[in-house]
Amino acid sequence: MEPAHVETRVALIWRNFLPSHHARLSSAGELLCRHGMHLYGIEVVRSRCDHGLRSISAAETYDRLTLFPDATLEDLKQRDVSRAVNNA
Repeated sequence: MEPAHVETRVALIWRNFLPSHHARLSSAGELLCRHGMHLYGIEVVRSRCDHGLRSISAAETYDRLTLFPDATLEDLKQRDVSRAVNNA
């Protein structure tokens, strides 16, 4: 019996992704894909109140997951973030 192929998964967790993060994640996702790996970008919140910018929405070379899409980082408790990361 042949062993099952297991895809290597790589996850990066950051408070929120801006266009510069997206560009880096896209490049990393493309590179990892060529080596049989898959990239997951996990952002805690979609935006932060200290810069007022909205983050990008499309990701083609990695899977993006936002744990709290409608919250700001300042609204969250550490235990809620930890629980959400563990459940992701």
